[in-house]
Amino acid sequence: MLEALPHDSLPGFGPGLNENGNFVVSEFEVTLTPAGAKKPQKVKFTNAMADYNQKDFDVKNAINGNPNRDDKAWAVGGGERRPHWARFQLEKPLEVEKGSAITVTVNCRFSNGEYPLGCFRVWTTDGTAPLEMGSLLPRTALAVMPSQRNDTQRLRHWRNTANSIWIIG
Repeated sequence: MLEALPHDSLPGFGPGLNENGNFVVSEFEVTLTPAGAKKPQKVKFTNAMADYNQKDFDVKNAINGNPNRDDKAWAVGGGERRPHWARFQLEKPLEVEKGSAITVTVNCRFSNGEYPLGCFRVWTTDGTAPLEMGSLLPRTALAVMPSQRNDTQRLRHWRNTANSIWIIG
């Protein structure tokens, strides 16, 4: 799940960096680099849903496999200044062994990149119904056993400013 979060440091309170607070996620991508491998493997998604879609900007367009386009994917115009979420379903479960790397890329190329996502959090689940609310975990907590996670590992989000990503936790 990709959670878009408003923040008082963002223009228009966000969750996007545009002055009106909106964003457009043109492609949501995940790759897995198995332990010892050099080349990442692209992870395929089969479905997506969001709590809110701007008219004509459907979240399902954010998983069509073409990150180099400038089309209408997930946006929240009319719903700015509030938290929103988008859930994505994998084609098949990931088999992640110790030493593997998962890379999440949030592309925001609509209108020459004028609508990037500002503050966000990435969640995962091992549940069989990822489009339904379930036992979602912040990405940073995955390397630590649940009983040993501290407050920071249980709740962490990212803030995107210009071309930098800040981790706030």
